[in-house]
Parts: sequence; structure tokens; C-alpha cells
Amino acid sequence: MNDTAPYAIYSPRDVAWDRNQNMPAKELQEKLVEFYMVMKPKAIENGQLEVYLKFARQKGVLTLQRKIKSAYGCSLDEADASEAGRHEYKIGLTEFYKEYAPNKPKSEIDKVFKYGLKKGYSAVDEQLQKNYGTTLVEFKARPLQQWKKNWKNVLSEHHCMNLKYELRRFYAVQNLVDPDNTKSEADIQRLVEWGMGTSRDAVNEQLLKNYQFCLDDVRKVKGNTDAEREVNLRKQLFQFYQRYDPERLAAIGSRTPDNKSVASEKTGSDKLGNERIGATLEKIYEQVANGIVYLESLNSDLKQQYGYDLVDLKKEKLRMALQEFYESVGKKDMAKNVEKVEKAVKFAFERGLEALNDELFLRYGIGINIDDFEDF
Repeated sequence: MNDTAPYAIYSPRDVAWDRNQNMPAKELQEKLVEFYMVMKPKAIENGQLEVYLKFARQKGVLTLQRKIKSAYGCSLDEADASEAGRHEYKIGLTEFYKEYAPNKPKSEIDKVFKYGLKKGYSAVDEQLQKNYGTTLVEFKARPLQQWKKNWKNVLSEHHCMNLKYELRRFYAVQNLVDPDNTKSEADIQRLVEWGMGTSRDAVNEQLLKNYQFCLDDVRKVKGNTDAEREVNLRKQLFQFYQRYDPERLAAIGSRTPDNKSVASEKTGSDKLGNERIGATLEKIYEQVANGIVYLESLNSDLKQQYGYDLVDLKKEKLRMALQEFYESVGKKDMAKNVEKVEKAVKFAFERGLEALNDELFLRYGIGINIDDFEDF
């Protein structure tokens, strides 16, 4: 068996990875030599490397990689001809035989290993496929396939949870318009299952047909999971009380707990103070639990008690940012700035914050930092 590639590359051209990347032909040749020394030494002896190089020049290295992956179950970079690579291969063989031939003597496994070093790992895989119906490459890939399967299940559960939340929010709003036509949790669950079997777009089409508005028209608490939504709404409530009822949070300080267990922590020596903290946190957690779905009801209660709600809190935060923005771009007329700010706030709530920022960029060349408005 040759230890080095006997076929020089005379073309000075690089081998294309794709339209924008190149791999020097010499580098590709070295990778091919190492790969086939491990997987199929006979390919080197038979002069097949030049064929692969020509193929890569015509089709690109990525296409060659896919072809090799399809044929051998691994890519050019996954064949390790080093001592460490051979050791790892032997461990893989041992694990394979533990499952498929647990009584196979170590001496027999050593023979298979030496055969692989001489003839290439693909030759061993051919024998394993013939005797056991699978290959070492497939055997080693099983944990990855299992992970992919598990991750697919996780994604499915995630989509299911989000669709259920969106539908619960939708019908919470719909019930304000038509309180006599309510949907039970079982009704919503059936819609979720139907939506998972079709698509979110199909759900929206059905809602538009029945109610003239859909999931996209309903304001939701931001977050990728129910837990994230709870945390985000909790933080909004803490900010609200810090602004409109600071005494309510005076005993708690500036903490914004992320789990209910904080409510039972001892934060002072006075028992009455601890009870007050616990009651305050309990009330906030209760508001969060209901407000996640019944956001309008939460805002209505806040408006009735304080004259402001969470929407007003967001508007105030945006007003402050816009006031600073107009001053920074040289707009010093305060009266005109107030008018501009109110128009901009209205625009943002009707069209979205990104649309507002686009308008600001078009007019002034800069915008506001929308990352400061994650809960908008």
C-alpha cells in the first residue's frame, strides 16, 4: 500500500467549495489520501484520487463531500488516520461486538481491527452489514439519531404549547366580544390537536372565517415558553408597581423573583413584615397566573385601581426614549417634540416598534434601541 499519493495535481486551479469559497487542490488531495488510507486504501493504489479531484473541480467539494458521506457514512474530516483515531476505531468495534456478538473473543476482534487497517474500514463495514445487518458507522450514529428523534419530540411539544397559549388568548379576547360563546379547555385542546395536524396558518384561516380576526391580531405576553411568559409578565408587574405604587414593593426592595419559593424567604426579622412580603408576592403571582391568558382583565383591574395599566407603562417608557431621541437629533422645540412623540407612540402601537424605527432611520439616519423594549 502506498503511504503517499502517487498522483500529482498539475492544474494550478483551486477546487471550488461553492461559488464563494475555494479549497486548494493540494489540501483536498491530502484530505482524500488520509480518508482513503483509512476507509479504502485500494482506491489510492488504483489511482482513483484523480477521478475524485476531477469530480470536485466540476461539481465542487461540497458535492464530493455529500457523495462520500452517502457512500461511507462519514465525511472527509471524520476519517482519522492517527494513532488516536485507530484507538477510537478499535473501541468502537469492541462496543459493536458487545451488542451484536457478546461472546466473540478479543483475539477475533483484534483480527477484524487489523483487517480494517489493511483493507480499510469500509471493507469491515461490508462484512458487518453482511453478518449483522448494520455497519459500525450506523452503530456509532445511533445516539445522534436518537437525539434527533428526541429533539423532534421536544420541538413538537414546544409548538403545541405555544399554539395552545395563542388559542387561549384568542378566546379570552373573543369572549369579551361574545361572552355567551365560550370555549372550554377541551374545545381548545381539540383545536390544538387539529392545528398540530395541519398548520398554524390553517388555524388562522378558520378563525378569520368564523370571527373575522385571528391569532396574529391578539396581543400576547412575549416569550418562547409558558415559563418565559410568566417571567416577562412578572417583571412588567414589578416595573408597574415600582412606578405607580412603590410602597407596595418597599418591603421587598428591588428584587424581582423568578420563582414562587422566594415568597417564603425570610427577608426581615419582623414577622409582620415577612407576612406583608408574602402577601404582596402572592398577589403578584396570582395576577401573573391569570394575566397570562386574561391580559385585558388584568389591565382593566390595574386601570381601575391606579388609572394606568401595563400598556400605559410601555407607552411611558417609549415616550421617554423618543423624547431623548428627538433631542439627540437636534429637535429642541419641546412643544413640537411632545406632538411628535405622541404621534410616534400611536404609530408604534398600531404598526409595531420595528416599523416606527424604520421611519426614524429613513428620516434621521438613526433610530432608537429597540432591544430596550423586549416586552413591547
